[in-house]
Amino acid sequence: MTTHRIGRLAVLAMLVPSAASAVDEIKGFGAYQPNQETVELFQAIEDGRLEVRVIPRDSTQSRLLVENKSGKPLNVLLPAAMAAMPVLAQFQGMPDLGKEGTDKAPQPLGLGTPRMQNQGGNQNPFFNLPNGQNRGPMNFMPMNIAPEIVGQIKLGSVCLEHGRPNPKPSIPYRLTRIDEVTAKPEVSAICAMLGRGEIRQEAAQAAAWHLNCDMSWEELKQKRTDTILEIHSKLVFTAAEISEAVAAVKKVEEEAGKPQRDAGGSLSVNR
Repeated sequence: MTTHRIGRLAVLAMLVPSAASAVDEIKGFGAYQPNQETVELFQAIEDGRLEVRVIPRDSTQSRLLVENKSGKPLNVLLPAAMAAMPVLAQFQGMPDLGKEGTDKAPQPLGLGTPRMQNQGGNQNPFFNLPNGQNRGPMNFMPMNIAPEIVGQIKLGSVCLEHGRPNPKPSIPYRLTRIDEVTAKPEVSAICAMLGRGEIRQEAAQAAAWHLNCDMSWEELKQKRTDTILEIHSKLVFTAAEISEAVAAVKKVEEEAGKPQRDAGGSLSVNR
């Protein structure tokens, strides 16, 4: 076998997992069609043109199901970041759950939307959107869905309230705008980075707890898994993940034009 052929096979081997991952993340959606109507996800839900369900696998990953009920194909603008909230009615009035009956309710989740891929593997171009909505791929992910089709999207997730129980598929969740769950746009930016694959889930989780729960980098650096009597517990985040989280927080705060947080003063993120 020639060196040239070996090189081509090596390149193909590297590309195959990426393509498989893209197919696995998004099913039932096509590329943006400029000659078809474009709707924003949450407005279309309110109008009854789309029905959605969000099903968390765990704290790290969720699946969004989107059904087109409009009778015609639609371009759907999905926010780069969204949130999922547990349906709290089942927790209300239960004993020992606090004043609001929600102390033991599972985590609210921040969700990141992956970008649609075209057949060549490039990011779907964002163009010709109506009403001045051409905000670019940083804000919305445009995807087309045929009538009566149920599209599926695998979303990366992070917990937004430290200390709450983790979600699981048997507990119903509802999709919501992320600004209804957190008032900090930097958290939304971290979730968007997670969806675009610009940050690992573990680092995104550390960043989300730092931003949304005011946990210091020292706390996150020392955080250990919960086990009986601390037996066999281990650190939740590696030094590399904390470093990645620190860099991501610095980036989103700079983009927001905010003063930089103290990353721990003399704290070193290396162990």
